[in-house]
Amino acid sequence: MKLFAKTVSLAFVGALIASQAMAQSDVPSFKWFEGSHKTTARVLDTSPVYSGSQTRQKEVCEKVRVPIYGGVDQNQRTGNALAGAVIGGILGNMAAGNKAGTTAGAILGAAAGANAGNREIVGYRLETQCNVVDVVNDHLRYYKSRVRVEGDVYIVHTQHRLEPGSSVKMYVAN
Repeated sequence: MKLFAKTVSLAFVGALIASQAMAQSDVPSFKWFEGSHKTTARVLDTSPVYSGSQTRQKEVCEKVRVPIYGGVDQNQRTGNALAGAVIGGILGNMAAGNKAGTTAGAILGAAAGANAGNREIVGYRLETQCNVVDVVNDHLRYYKSRVRVEGDVYIVHTQHRLEPGSSVKMYVAN
């Protein structure tokens, strides 16, 4: 609030030279200025300030291992279907206790048996897979930090990030 009041009062001064002199004496600096003394400031928080955000799309490709599934030959498929039908018929008869259950079990068992073995992985091959992703290009302008100097809180802009909780040397008006 104190910083806001100082900034607002500067706006009403009017004369450029007078406002520059007041700004120099009111705001802490990392460089010595006439009528200042060196003190320690505590960094409260820091955040980056960006400009010129641009989003563009980029194709990103990578090599991935893809499984190779082996098929079952026709004779084996037929054998699997017959075995599935027999087992399905027995289970259907046991579950339902009638011809309809036996028939349903045999049909389902035959279908399951015929498909058995179709999903066996017999190897892998390398394949290139590509996806389009959004890439954001942000340009860092500066870091905005809040610092506590001799009991007052100020906002300073720097080219390097100030670590929150750290101490920095600054100059303030006498």
